[in-house]
Amino acid sequence: KLDSSGAKYYPSLNWLQTATLQSAYMSDWSGSAGSAGQVLTSQGGSSQWSWTTPSSGGMTGQSKVTTYTSGNGTHTTQSWCKTVIAALVGAGGGGGNAGAFYDDDDSPTTGYGGGGGSGGVSFYTNNVSGATSISYSVGTGGSAQSSASCDDSAANGAAGTNTGFGGTTAGGGGGGQGVGQSGNGAGGAGGSGNLSGMAGGSGQDNNMRAVTPFFGKYGYGGRGADGSGLTGNDGKCNGGAENGENGAIIILE
Repeated sequence: KLDSSGAKYYPSLNWLQTATLQSAYMSDWSGSAGSAGQVLTSQGGSSQWSWTTPSSGGMTGQSKVTTYTSGNGTHTTQSWCKTVIAALVGAGGGGGNAGAFYDDDDSPTTGYGGGGGSGGVSFYTNNVSGATSISYSVGTGGSAQSSASCDDSAANGAAGTNTGFGGTTAGGGGGGQGVGQSGNGAGGAGGSGNLSGMAGGSGQDNNMRAVTPFFGKYGYGGRGADGSGLTGNDGKCNGGAENGENGAIIILE
């Protein structure tokens, strides 16, 4: 029974219009009622709707977190994964060295090396279908006082290397400047990324380690050397300069 205020049937269009549908079963155009747990999904205007088994990823609470703090290789997502999100931090730069001078006839002088900059932070996101391989590489922290022999000349810290994941890059921090028997070394630059790294402290401020805005210790810059504890007229070595910390990758799928 059809009436003007309720259900309507248009024979020429093969179109049934109704506000409410009550049915014990639903079927596709071929008459299939599907299997238990399946849902009818639209195929657009060019094909009939079809029975589909929902993906277990995201609908049943499945998730996985993976962390890399060194090395490189290939990360493969789970078969149920549909979206990958990763946070990357570049490696920190190493601290510069500092010298000191002292003898009985001259006033003592002390140098303070610059601290290394922290790595930058970048974010990766991508929709995938099933198990997908994504290349990664974790940045290595820069070594302290690496660019020269600290017994012979001032030595800068080395820069930290970049961290990469699927084409996204977080830059490593720059190395701190080394100084001779006096002076304050400049801090290394912060690494590039969606969030820039923190520049290293200069001179006597180098004990304030440059940390990343997201990862805590990973990617921080090493402190510069403090020459105040060195004695003798050849006191050019170290004084506590530190290596930068490796970068890291945290992956959520």
